[in-house]
Amino acid sequence: MIYRQQGLSQAKAVRAARFARGQVARGYQADADDSPRVQAANLAKALAMRDHDLFDAVFASWDDACTTILVTFLTECLTQRWNTFTEADTAGLHHDRRLLWQLTSALSRLPNARPRLGVRAALEPFLSRR
Repeated sequence: MIYRQQGLSQAKAVRAARFARGQVARGYQADADDSPRVQAANLAKALAMRDHDLFDAVFASWDDACTTILVTFLTECLTQRWNTFTEADTAGLHHDRRLLWQLTSALSRLPNARPRLGVRAALEPFLSRR
């Protein structure tokens, strides 16, 4: 795999290969285009570790793309079919199915307007649970 030979980690090389779809140069853009995925993974870490500072940092640059990828994150955690994320990205949340369903339920009740504030408000109570 060309991406592994260039020094990318296994997870990043696989993600780059999927993103490239046969065009090597496009695969190198995977990290640059990966910001919403990173935001969702950081949100998982913040929730798993109950880290308020990381939670605040995640929402400083949250946008519609992050909200969309969050749905993918929860789906992959619940089904454990990893395409966009890896098990490491979930910070262990994929083992707590009850919490995943609660997160999904909280997000499903959001109004469509102002998703950044809505997602933050829906998920903030989960920082103090457990």
